[in-house]
Amino acid sequence: MGDLYVGFNGGHSLHLPDPAAVERATSVFIPEAEIVQVDAHDWRTNES
Repeated sequence: MGDLYVGFNGGHSLHLPDPAAVERATSVFIPEAEIVQVDAHDWRTNES
């Protein structure tokens, strides 16, 4: 069993659907982290 982390990205520099990109960004803070799965939703394009 692992941990679930939720984050919000206000910029466009991180391609969230790309596990390798998320792992590179996460490794800055948690070098030993292993990213198993990622998911993303663009709330700016969310229809009301």
